Amino acid sequence: MTTRDIVREIGQLPTDTNAGSAGSSAGSAGGKGFNTVGFTLPTRTAGAGAPEIEDGLQLARFDDLKIVKHPDWAGIDDYGHNDDGQRYHFQFTMLDKDDPNHPVLDDSSSEGDPLELEALTRLATGARSGFRKHLSKLLTPAELAAYDAATPEDQFKADFLPGRIVHVSVTHSKGGWPQIESVVGIFNPKAAK
Repeated sequence: MTTRDIVREIGQLPTDTNAGSAGSSAGSAGGKGFNTVGFTLPTRTAGAGAPEIEDGLQLARFDDLKIVKHPDWAGIDDYGHNDDGQRYHFQFTMLDKDDPNHPVLDDSSSEGDPLELEALTRLATGARSGFRKHLSKLLTPAELAAYDAATPEDQFKADFLPGRIVHVSVTHSKGGWPQIESVVGIFNPKAAK
């Protein structure tokens, strides 16, 4: 028995291979050459234990920036460069779109903890880096100019940054886990009303 025979047997292929495609008028559901079993597509699955949050524009509170070492990521990257496995983790708490004073709760947590997501970048901080892409949307233009003017002797102090509310773009990884793809910009409560 071939794969085609198995699929036909469960009702997802026409019984007559000359009947046309599933989208043609000759091959409409219940029409000539088709089994009457309904055709359904599998639903999107989330990673086991992954919290539920929609893809797209969301509100988040910036909490912290940390360097995390991932030894299992170390080695040669896809471009043939050495990779030490270290990444910046931009850490955020997701907020309710309708009420930014309330965090979104992590439904996969038995404690009802706030949902925390991260955006990861390599340690490069140059003009075309992922770090710069996120930072430029976390800071105002004046703050970004002050960051650019900073030197090792006169560093940019960003003590004001934790707690800033921003718009972020949320996506899901191939494994079904939510992640922050990018920081979109600073939340303006006046514009939201």
